[in-house]
Amino acid sequence: MGNGLKYGVKPPFFRVYCDSSEATCRERLQLYFPESFNDIMKNRHLATSIIISRRRLPSCPVRLPHRRQGRLGLSSTHTSSTRRTKCGNYKPSHLWFYKKGMTQEDVIVFKLYDNLASEATVCPHSAFIDPTASPTGARRSSIEVKIIVLG
Repeated sequence: MGNGLKYGVKPPFFRVYCDSSEATCRERLQLYFPESFNDIMKNRHLATSIIISRRRLPSCPVRLPHRRQGRLGLSSTHTSSTRRTKCGNYKPSHLWFYKKGMTQEDVIVFKLYDNLASEATVCPHSAFIDPTASPTGARRSSIEVKIIVLG
């Protein structure tokens, strides 16, 4: 399959990326709210992604930049028929953190887009190989829900 799926499992993506872009969010808002799109665009709106682990993991192989990091220089844009994403390259100088010992009760929220310029507009993230994880241990399995919030 052309989307990287093999047997229904999507492989990890090891580049720094944002799941969405301003253009993608605008397109989705127009698709789902065609009658009120212009009014929505006048107010705050954001898109988020919520990830819930399906089983306990010693570590969650997703890393997020530390808020003091500043801009990561996401420049290249990947465009498919359904979305546009911003990608960048990992640098050892980046400050990252990850969730260790994630259970089914833990939730990770990624900001996909926020039109309020005074807030972080996106949440860059990346998968990684955890050197402390057992090679025979359980692999990450999660449920992801994307949400549009209108304010």
